[in-house]
Amino acid sequence: MELAAVHRPEPASRACATSGAGTAPTDPGATAAFLGHYEGGYRLIRQGLDLSLHLGPRILPLGVLPDGTYPDGTYVVTTGLLVGNEVRPTRGADGTPLVEVVGFETVRRTVGLP
Repeated sequence: MELAAVHRPEPASRACATSGAGTAPTDPGATAAFLGHYEGGYRLIRQGLDLSLHLGPRILPLGVLPDGTYPDGTYVVTTGLLVGNEVRPTRGADGTPLVEVVGFETVRRTVGLP
C-alpha cells in the first residue's frame, strides 16, 4: 500500500519541529461543535485547552499557529509521527461535522459528545 505524499507548508513544519514549539492552545468555543466520535475509530477530544485527535491507542495533540498561518480553523499535529500535519474540522453539505486529516482521509462524525 502506497501512502500519498503529504503537503506540509514550511511554517507548520518549522513551528512544530520540537514537540509543538510555537503553537498556541486551541479555542474551546471554536471546536465544541466538532467534539465526538468519527468514522474509522477517530475521536476528537478536548481536555481543558488541550485538543487532540485519537485513533485507537494513538493520540495526536493539536495546536494552532499564532502567526495566523491557518486563519481558516486548520490545526496542526504538535507531536509524534505526524507532527506538522494539518487537521481541519469542517462540515459536509448536509451540515454533519467532518474531520479532514490532510493527506490521509476525511471522516464524518457518528456520535457527538454531550
